[in-house]
Amino acid sequence: MQKVIFEENDPGGIPLILCAPEGAQHLPVVFYIHGFAGDKRGGLEVGYNLAQRGIATVSLDAAMHGSRMDYRVATTWEGPQKGDIYPFSTGLDRFILMMKIIEDTRRDIATLCEVLREDARLDLDRLGLCGTSMGGFIAYCCAADNPRVKALATLISFPTLVQRWQDSVLEASLQKATAEQMAGLVEETETRTKVVAALDPAEGLNHYAPRPLLMICGDLDTDTHKSYSLRFFQQMQPLYESIPGNLQYKVHPNAVHRVTSGMVNDAVDWFAIHL
Repeated sequence: MQKVIFEENDPGGIPLILCAPEGAQHLPVVFYIHGFAGDKRGGLEVGYNLAQRGIATVSLDAAMHGSRMDYRVATTWEGPQKGDIYPFSTGLDRFILMMKIIEDTRRDIATLCEVLREDARLDLDRLGLCGTSMGGFIAYCCAADNPRVKALATLISFPTLVQRWQDSVLEASLQKATAEQMAGLVEETETRTKVVAALDPAEGLNHYAPRPLLMICGDLDTDTHKSYSLRFFQQMQPLYESIPGNLQYKVHPNAVHRVTSGMVNDAVDWFAIHL
């Protein structure tokens, strides 16, 4: 059994845990991004298992999370916050907050790609991205505009942010309890739709293809419903005709919005093959 080191650091002011085999030199590396309200410790299982396969992992705190926790994240489920405009039950203000987190964390990852080039243990030319839920949104966004990314695996996530936003707005607009308030927010909603559209990675991922992409979903997940990933998988298939094995969509039966060890094993196997 390979001995694994866990090293906590904050290069470039970005808190992270590096997981790597002892004595690592010039290894491929996976950046792991946790879900909303999580932190860098969420990547330890992935990191340990990847280290056993000769791959290093950088598990970072997303913006406004972990060591740099923001009160808007810490109190998000307690009730409406200052500046919120939508009915609390819709979760729409939290969605917009996630867009800010995605944008800031994407910049953090770009910074780490430069700063960590000085670490002899890591080969940043063999870079993979792995994200869970919100972390998957971030991973998709990074892969869409970063040619360095060689492999991507997301867990309980999807890339079609605008579609999910519009579906959520529609649902809130049709609910009797929230319809009146939503009707008074049409102009503000149009502005926020543009914010989401500017970050949506779906079109940019056309340029990522046919690099390896694995989408892992839970069959009973109602937070990040599998249908979004399935539709995107179908849209992407023509771009992978030359290398169909590089695109996979996998559903874990009876799984809700939670990462299972089986999902972790699938992601680890994916990176072991493609990095």
